[in-house]
Amino acid sequence: MSTNKLAKVFHADLWGLRERKYEYLFGNDAQTTQWLELKPAAPYYFFVPKDFALIAEYENF
Repeated sequence: MSTNKLAKVFHADLWGLRERKYEYLFGNDAQTTQWLELKPAAPYYFFVPKDFALIAEYENF
């Protein structure tokens, strides 16, 4: 069975002190985490959120 669908990529950050992170992780899981869907693009395929609004200007330098 072959399909040409690509996988979806999601990202979530967890910042703070270790105790707060453990508290969050013990009380949540993949279903309750607020995920951000990413759209990785060539040529870099970043797996973190990136803002490419000024990429054309950046590439001129």
